Amino acid sequence: MAAVGNGSPCFFCLDSWNGFSLSTSMAELFSFVKNKHVTVQQVCQSTHLHDNFRLPLSEEVFQQFTQLRALVQSLVLAEGFDTWSYIWNSSLFSSKRAYVHLIGTRQVHPVFSWL
Repeated sequence: MAAVGNGSPCFFCLDSWNGFSLSTSMAELFSFVKNKHVTVQQVCQSTHLHDNFRLPLSEEVFQQFTQLRALVQSLVLAEGFDTWSYIWNSSLFSSKRAYVHLIGTRQVHPVFSWL
C-alpha cells in the first residue's frame, strides 16, 4: 500500500494507495480503464479524468466514476516521495507476517500440543 506523496511511482489502477484500490473497490470501472499503468501523478495532472476510460460508461459504472472523480479532486499531491508499506501496515518485510497474512490463524486441537 502506498501513502501518496508526489504520486509518480504509484500506479493509479493497480496499486493500493491511501487505502484505496481501483481494481478491487471499483472492479466494474476498472474494466473500462484504457491504460492500467498510468500513475497517480499523471491522472491528477490530466485535465479530464474521463480521458483515462473507454466510453460510453454504463449507469452503474458512471456512478463509480463520479465517486472516483470526487476522490481524485480531494487528493493533494505533495513534494515528497510516496511511502510504501506492506498489507500488515509496516514498511519492514517479515516472512512470518507474510505467512500469517496469507494463511491466517487456525485453531488447533489441544492434542497436537502434546506432540
